[in-house]
Amino acid sequence: TGWQDFVLRQQAARAQCLRFAARWKNQTLARSFDAWADMARERQAGRALLAQVFNRAARRQQSAAMQKWAWFVKHHIEILLTQSRAEVRRLAAQVGRLEANEAAAKAQFGADLELLIA
Repeated sequence: TGWQDFVLRQQAARAQCLRFAARWKNQTLARSFDAWADMARERQAGRALLAQVFNRAARRQQSAAMQKWAWFVKHHIEILLTQSRAEVRRLAAQVGRLEANEAAAKAQFGADLELLIA
């Protein structure tokens, strides 16, 4: 029975070593998984921060573009208004000249008529 005891002790020691190795492997895996999860979280946070920075820059650029566009539109509306005011003044002057010409023609016609009658 000494031989059988020896074999049983060897098997028990082997099982204990295997349990220790499995526990050590599980702990190592858990540690590496935790490290991987931490790295993934940090990477995700970095990506979120980068996305925030890019979004902020894009919003700034968009608002600058909108301000430029608004200035462009306002400037051209002012130009068009100035041109249309000048056009209205020119047309009013033309109408005034036409009315003056019409009044002069009527006066001339009245004078000619008086000459014909007299």
